[in-house]
Amino acid sequence: MSDDVERYWSKECEVDYIMTHVQLGEIKPVLRKRWNEIRLCLMDANICQQLVLLLKEPVMNLLYNDSRKRPGKSEMLYVLDLMDAIEGLARSGQMDTEEVAWLLVARNFNSRPFVDYYIRLLEKELNGKELDEEKLSLLVSMQRQTAYLGLFAQPGLVPAALPVKDVVNA
Repeated sequence: MSDDVERYWSKECEVDYIMTHVQLGEIKPVLRKRWNEIRLCLMDANICQQLVLLLKEPVMNLLYNDSRKRPGKSEMLYVLDLMDAIEGLARSGQMDTEEVAWLLVARNFNSRPFVDYYIRLLEKELNGKELDEEKLSLLVSMQRQTAYLGLFAQPGLVPAALPVKDVVNA
């Protein structure tokens, strides 16, 4: 851990600020006011994992929110920047399968095709390990949610979600 990160992370009031406001669902002010500190913390893998777990739910809520409450461009840029910072750790195997799955689905939330791309990429990058049915269900569930965002929110453009058995055989 670098001295800068250690100095920051030892400031309990700063950490408490982030945790308290994120737990209250106030991710936007946290991202705006503490982004430099968060980016500094991402330099350390252990701290990064803590922040991923801490930010996972509110970030997912931002990404998969009701289309009428879609986040603005500035919030999305923060979120995508966070994902970029995490991606290197995910690809190096420092995060488990579920975290990598969440990252890949969220990072590519407006891309096609959905499920088979994620699974093939995950299987290739995670040392050839096969995903169990629970993880496949997680991917399919996220894929189903992504289908209703952005371009796919219009009638007729929403692709049907693949059943788990079809994904396994893809």
